[in-house]
Amino acid sequence: MKRFVPFFLLILSFLLPVAAYAQKTDTVIFYNGDRAVCEIKNLSQGKLTLSTVAMGTISVEWRKVAYLSSDKNFEIVLKDHSTIYGHIVHVDSARNVTLTFGIFTETVPIDNIVSLFPIKKSFWARLDGDFSMGFSYTQGTENLQLNSSGNVHYRKKKAIHSLSFNINASANPNTQSQKQDGGYRLEYYHRHRIYNSFEARWERNTELGLNSRLITMLGVGYSPIHNSYSVLSMELGASANREFTVADSVTNNVEAVVRLSYNLYIFSSPKIFINIKSATYPSLTVQNRLRSNFDGSIKWEIFNDFTFNITYWGNYDSHPIDENALNYDWGLTTGIGYTF
Repeated sequence: MKRFVPFFLLILSFLLPVAAYAQKTDTVIFYNGDRAVCEIKNLSQGKLTLSTVAMGTISVEWRKVAYLSSDKNFEIVLKDHSTIYGHIVHVDSARNVTLTFGIFTETVPIDNIVSLFPIKKSFWARLDGDFSMGFSYTQGTENLQLNSSGNVHYRKKKAIHSLSFNINASANPNTQSQKQDGGYRLEYYHRHRIYNSFEARWERNTELGLNSRLITMLGVGYSPIHNSYSVLSMELGASANREFTVADSVTNNVEAVVRLSYNLYIFSSPKIFINIKSATYPSLTVQNRLRSNFDGSIKWEIFNDFTFNITYWGNYDSHPIDENALNYDWGLTTGIGYTF
């Protein structure tokens, strides 16, 4: 039996490189003339991720890609949010790609492609997101501050499911304050950059007298800018919520929702990611009440998916449910993050 072990290892040493090369059948050609025979992993946030035999997994800027082709099936999302399930069968000198899906073909400019995700992948392969954490301690005042946030997105046909949370807490011997939120969001995309949204969230901000707020929202949105490097989205909707004060009183509310979000990816050195979100909630049940939330963050990539983050957030309520509470609360935090 032992005599077969070296022979088996010899055969295996030949088969493994062959198997590795067998999967690397995609072709990517760059503007500088370089060519990569590889496996296309995905295109997301202006970054094309490739698996190569020589260099392992690498990421390249999408705008540096001149042509690409693959006989594998992809979920191909275009600027107008339309989705094609097929493969790239032809490229030409005009930077157009021909997409084949079933018996149909469609030729589009390569710049119209916003994202590529291989289909028939596992559940885990369709997940992406980020996580961040930071803290500080001041000995003189014995003040401890903690901040943490996270997002996980799961992509399906024409839909994105998201889970998110944010924690900002500070404590010293005299006072404690907490600002927390978390929830689930569904975005379902149609053609012409239109989408529907559903959201269920929980919020707390003790500085505004809010112990707990349970929210459900429905909305319709439009993305006038949607490409590999930036996304601008505008959304209108309605929400119903139930609020609990720190003094244990309870109110029910119906509000309109006006939202704006903008994401920008800058492939400098280091890479920079900018995210801005604002939401305004005019009350439909409490006269002259207006709430608004703002979140803005900038992230610098330190090395391979690790980032240094600066985040500013603000919450405003013209008529807090607790009469003794503040109208406005804000915070500025720093932390280290990881993107996956």
